[in-house]
Amino acid sequence: VPFWSLSSEWLSNIIFAPLTLIKYQIGIILGIGLGYFSLYYGLVNDAEWISSLGPIRGWEALGRGLIGFGIGLLIRANLKRLLIIRNRVGLLITTALTIWAFTIWQSYTFTHLYYVSPLLGLLILQLSQIEFSSAGKAAKISTFLGTYSYGVYAFHILALEFYDYNVFRLNEFAEPSEWWRHLIIKTIVITIVSTLATFLTLKLIDQPLQRRGRALIKRKFATSN
Repeated sequence: VPFWSLSSEWLSNIIFAPLTLIKYQIGIILGIGLGYFSLYYGLVNDAEWISSLGPIRGWEALGRGLIGFGIGLLIRANLKRLLIIRNRVGLLITTALTIWAFTIWQSYTFTHLYYVSPLLGLLILQLSQIEFSSAGKAAKISTFLGTYSYGVYAFHILALEFYDYNVFRLNEFAEPSEWWRHLIIKTIVITIVSTLATFLTLKLIDQPLQRRGRALIKRKFATSN
């Protein structure tokens, strides 16, 4: 599917790479503007698809990716300035607004997407005031989730498709109790398979490439000095 949710994130990353080279954060702002235009174009022209499955592909997905990346980059670039608004009251207000945004989408046909990215960016900023001990369980869980979340997200679609077409597909007229049992079993299987695939990818591909890259960079700077 063109501009599927995951591919739109890849494209957003590629688009912002050169934009971040423009001074005074102008490129980042342009990227966000492009994201809002893409989101508007998608919501207007892809209404039939969105009404049944949601804004998970096409121009609206690319728009969400660009806006999210851009907002994150802006917050990171201006983090010291934004610390003045980082407090517990701000956390409560931002949390309430974010929950509100996600509860009104059915009434406003996904128009909440125009402002949910800035809200999520502010929420992450507010949550950054919560500190974990590096040796504590919370830090270890956060590290695990950060390491595995993207890989599990990437692999779960493939695992879902394989399960439905090669393992078991429940009859659509099955009883609700059967659906619940099927959902629980399927969720457990997909989670295990996606996590295992992520583990193997990290160990066999991603981490070796990172080590190789760090070694090349270290060697390059050593020879230049």
